Amino acid sequence: MFASGSDAVAIEFEAKQAEQEKVDSIVDRLFSAVAAKFKPAEPVTPTPANDNFDPANFATDMRPAFSGSLTAALKPVTDAHAALQRELATLKTQLAATEQPGFSRAPASGAGDDAVTDC
Repeated sequence: MFASGSDAVAIEFEAKQAEQEKVDSIVDRLFSAVAAKFKPAEPVTPTPANDNFDPANFATDMRPAFSGSLTAALKPVTDAHAALQRELATLKTQLAATEQPGFSRAPASGAGDDAVTDC
């Protein structure tokens, strides 16, 4: 079979080494695939749609549209606030015109240091 025992051992080590290299290759591919999944994407810089964009003119042009929609959205709130202000003014006027009844209680009868009240 073999001329010497050392030849048999060398073949066995070569087979195990080839098997280990195959496992190492699989593990390396697995880890590189996982690392590629979690690699951050390169940021994309958007190109402007119009290089001549003027923010000041845009704001001037959009002001009437935003103003109108804001006024329409706030109208119920401003109407409710005005109604509450009218009710508060009416209440203040009524309270100012109402006579304040004074609290009168007869002085306690008793003399000396005794604390006696008439109930």
